[in-house]
Amino acid sequence: MEIKFHRCPLKEAWQAMGRSDDDLELLCKAGGAIDGGLFKAAGFVFKGETWRPGEEGCCKLVVEPGPAA
Repeated sequence: MEIKFHRCPLKEAWQAMGRSDDDLELLCKAGGAIDGGLFKAAGFVFKGETWRPGEEGCCKLVVEPGPAA
């Protein structure tokens, strides 16, 4: 399953706080690591792609069946 987010309340809040693009990229990676841990704990393979400067929208979540599937 792939989900491309067009907006993110976390990213928007960080932008409103005046965070730089470099900070946003790092914060999005941290959020993505949390997502990855949650999906892995649920038995899935997570291959999310977090936002990077110059990209439109936000992250893309890629979730695949885990080894037990």
